[in-house]
Amino acid sequence: MQPRYITIHSTQNFSRGADALRHSEALRNGKLRARKIRGFNRIGYLVWHFTVDEDRAVQHLPTNEQGEHADFGGPGNRYSIGVEMCENKGNSRSATIERTARLTAYLMQKHKISLRKVVPHYHWKRRGLSQPHKNCPHYLLDNGRPGAKWEWFLAKVNKYYQSIGGSNPLPVGPSINSYGQIVNAPAIPYPAEERSYQPPSKRYHTVKKGDTLSALSRRYDVSVSSIQRANGLRSSVIVLGKKLRIPNS
Repeated sequence: MQPRYITIHSTQNFSRGADALRHSEALRNGKLRARKIRGFNRIGYLVWHFTVDEDRAVQHLPTNEQGEHADFGGPGNRYSIGVEMCENKGNSRSATIERTARLTAYLMQKHKISLRKVVPHYHWKRRGLSQPHKNCPHYLLDNGRPGAKWEWFLAKVNKYYQSIGGSNPLPVGPSINSYGQIVNAPAIPYPAEERSYQPPSKRYHTVKKGDTLSALSRRYDVSVSSIQRANGLRSSVIVLGKKLRIPNS
């Protein structure tokens, strides 16, 4: 394969522990089967190129090999690098998005892929299905379609791309405001929502008697490590009465 696109997915695997390494093991052990049908799945397995979680990006395939992740025998599989973002319980969604944006920028530079060819799984039509355009990655789409949230993600990608000296021309020279949003959005083949996407507001918790990081992790559905990072904690000790910042994911 000569990659022309980068396709962004979300795993929709919410099981605790279903991080990038666990997905790598599942792929290696042949656990992710798919019915082998001519014109649909060529090999009888699902496979993609990278899986990303809050801590790492794991590569499963060389980027010059086709995957089975987008649109069966279509151009999404034939010409695109597949990147899956983990959604397992306890994984930081915001950290995963940041790491995915960084990886995407690197792949853009390495393979000379422009920003307009960074697409969601939704982009690829899956012929033969009642819902040909998948709502994926669901948390970066608006009402199941690319809109303001997707542009917000592209702004992050472009920020990292420019920071590593990206040289291939972008479809539009986007200007980015203080929220990381694209003001002059790149030309993408989807109507954008009129409203702007705002990053989630900050949350705080004042430590009470009996509180632990593990309990706060379960209560707010975030990882212990993400709470520690948000507050500069080097251990699991928290002080009664201290106001802790709770990350949004």
